[in-house]
Amino acid sequence: MSDLSSVAKGDAFEAKVFKLLKSHILAGEYTLNPKKCQFFMQKGYFSYKRKKEIKVDMSIEVHAEDKEKLSLLVVVECKNYNKRVGVDDIEEFESKLSQISGKNVKGIVFTTKGFQSGALEFASSIGIALARFLPDNQIQWFLERTPEILGGRSRRKAQIEEVKKALTDEKYEGKAEFIFSAFNGSYSSSFAEIFNKLIPDDFKSYNQQHLKSSNKEIVPYIGQSYIDGRVNNILKYFGFKVKNKNEILLSPICDYLSKFSNVEFIYDEDLGENVHGNKILGKLSIDSKAIFISNTLELNSPRWRFTLAHELGHFLLHRKLLLSKPNSYLVDSENSISWENIEKSDNSRLEWQANSFASSLLLPKATLIPFIANLLI
Repeated sequence: MSDLSSVAKGDAFEAKVFKLLKSHILAGEYTLNPKKCQFFMQKGYFSYKRKKEIKVDMSIEVHAEDKEKLSLLVVVECKNYNKRVGVDDIEEFESKLSQISGKNVKGIVFTTKGFQSGALEFASSIGIALARFLPDNQIQWFLERTPEILGGRSRRKAQIEEVKKALTDEKYEGKAEFIFSAFNGSYSSSFAEIFNKLIPDDFKSYNQQHLKSSNKEIVPYIGQSYIDGRVNNILKYFGFKVKNKNEILLSPICDYLSKFSNVEFIYDEDLGENVHGNKILGKLSIDSKAIFISNTLELNSPRWRFTLAHELGHFLLHRKLLLSKPNSYLVDSENSISWENIEKSDNSRLEWQANSFASSLLLPKATLIPFIANLLI
C-alpha cells in the first residue's frame, strides 16, 4: 500500500470517528450538553514543553454549565494501523496529552485492528479510554435465541470477557455490534457508557430534558393489542392456509416471506453455543435476511415451532429498527414471556415483543377464548 493510500485510509477513519462522536453528542445521546461543545479536526493546542502547538486528530472542547471559557478538552487519537496498537503508542499519546496546557484533558484512542493486552492494561492505569471500531467485514448481523441465560453476575462477567476479546483479537467478529471500548477497568459494547464514564460529573448536563434524550430507548414500547393486531392481519391474509385443526401452520408464512421478501429459512445446522455457553436454538441474520432454527430441535415440535414463530416476530417487528441501530447490544433469550419478567431494558422489551408475537400467532385469542369457554361449560 502506498503512503498516499495509507494517508487517505487514515483520513477516512478519522472522518468516520469524528462524524460518529459529533452526531451522537449533538443528538443528546451522551451526557454532555451539546450547546456547550465545539468540535474540531487537526486543531493545534499549545505545548508548554515544545513552546508551540501540537496538532491532534480531533478534539471536543467542552464548557462547564456556568462558564464561557474552555473547561474540558477531550482529545481523540485515531490509529488505523495494520497491526494492533501497542503500549508505546499509548505512552506516546499520554505524553502528548500531558503537554497540552490545562488540567482537564481527557484522551480516547480509536483503532480498527485492536490493542495489545499490555496496551489495554496500561491505558486503564493512566485513565485513557480505548475503543475499537470493527470493519464492516467483521460484523455478523445476528440475533440468537437460547434456552436459558446466566444469572446477572455471571452474565456480566462473560460480557466483560467478550469485550476484552473484541478489543485484543484482530480477527474478532462482532454480532450486531461494531464498537467495543474500555476505560478504568470498565468494558462495554456501548461506547456511550464508556464515554460518559470518561466525562467528569462537573461537565455533565443536569437539564432533565437533556438527560431524558440521553437515555432514549432503542426499542419502542408496543403493547399486546398492537401485536395481536399485527398477528390478526397475518391470519386474515392467509385464511384457511394456516389453519389445520387446532394448529396454526407456519409454512405458508415462511413460503410467502421466501418468495416475496427473499428470506432464507435454514433448519439443518447445529447453531452451537453463545458466549455464555448456552445452546443457540434460533437466530436471525438481520442483513442477509436468513432465519436459522437449530437441528437439535425436533422438526415441528412445540419448541421448534415457538422458536420459529419467535424469530418471525423479530423479523417482522424489529428488522428495520435493528438495521438502523447496528451497535445495539440485544441478546436473544426466552426469559421474557410475561410483563412481570421484564426489566426496564431494550433487551427485555425486544424479547417480550417477539415472545408475545409467537404466542399470539401460535395460539390466537380467537381460538383460545372459545376453547376455554367450552371447557367451563
